[in-house]
Amino acid sequence: MRRAEFADETLAAVVAAAGLDTPDTREAWEWRLQCALPWPVFDGYRQRRDECYAAAKDAGDIARVAAAEDQFFAFAGAHPDLCRLVVSGRLGYYDALLPTAAARLRRGPHARILDLGSFAGVGSLYLGAAFPDSRVGGVERHPGAVAVAEEARGRCGLGNVSFACADYTAFDAGPFDAVVSLQALPAYLLPWLPSEQPAGHRRTRSWATPPPRCSRSSAGSRRSAG
Repeated sequence: MRRAEFADETLAAVVAAAGLDTPDTREAWEWRLQCALPWPVFDGYRQRRDECYAAAKDAGDIARVAAAEDQFFAFAGAHPDLCRLVVSGRLGYYDALLPTAAARLRRGPHARILDLGSFAGVGSLYLGAAFPDSRVGGVERHPGAVAVAEEARGRCGLGNVSFACADYTAFDAGPFDAVVSLQALPAYLLPWLPSEQPAGHRRTRSWATPPPRCSRSSAGSRRSAG
C-alpha cells in the first residue's frame, strides 16, 4: 500500500512511531477497513456512521447529532482495530489542524496542556512531541480508546504525555496553562486523508450501498501480512 505524505514532519514522526496505517487514498482506506475488521464490527461501524450522517442532515436536532457521535466513538473505542483505523482516517484533519494549534499555543504559557476528548491520543502525542518541555494530559471517557492511546504513547516513548479515562466535566487534575479540544471532525466525514486538500474534501460515497467486501481469503491474508 502506498503511504500518505504529511505536510507536518512532527505528525509524520508520531504516526510512524505509533505504527498507524497511512493509506494515501480514500479507496485504500475503505479497503483496509473492510478487510481488517470482522463483518459484525464493520457493519456496526457502518450503521453508526450512517446515523451520524442522517443526524447531521437534520441540523435542527442538536441532541440527535450529539447522541449519534457519542455512540459512534463509543463503538469505535470498544474495538481497538477499528479505533486505530478511525484514527488513520482522520490524519488529514490532524495534518491541517495541529500545526496551527501548536503555533497558537506557542504564543502563551504552555507548560501544562490539557487535551479534552483525546480519543486514541494522536493529538496529545503530537503536542507532547512538539513541546518536549511541557506536560500534556489527554482525557477521554471511552476506556478502549484510552488503551489504544496508552499503547501508542509507549511506542512513541513520550514520557511527558499521560492519559486519563474520565468524563471531562468531572476531571480535576489542573491547573493547566492551555486547554485544547481537537476532535471536532464529524464522524460522517471519514476519511480525511493527508493527501486530500481540506477545501476540496467532500463526501463521495453513500454507505447505504457499501463497496463490495473483500473475500474471506483475501481478508485473512491481509491480516496475516499486517
